[in-house]
Amino acid sequence: MESVEYERATKELKMEIDALNLRKAEILDEQSKVQLAEYRIDAVKGLLQNGKILEEFDKTIFKSLVKKMKVINESEIEIEFECGIKVIETTK
Repeated sequence: MESVEYERATKELKMEIDALNLRKAEILDEQSKVQLAEYRIDAVKGLLQNGKILEEFDKTIFKSLVKKMKVINESEIEIEFECGIKVIETTK
């Protein structure tokens, strides 16, 4: 194998390795998200099965369920849950 061919083949292999490493990182990230979602689902199921009504605000539960809240106007807020559901609540 000549030097030019060797360098070209080496460059191609390095690019392929980089692409595979990037794909591996993406898969691991997705896997982590799925595991976190499963953990949150189990936690909520446990609360619902327990039948216990919360007496006070639970920051951990709130953070695990709510992705973001947006004030629309004086009387409306939009709540987006981690599962993707969006709800608009009206105070009047």
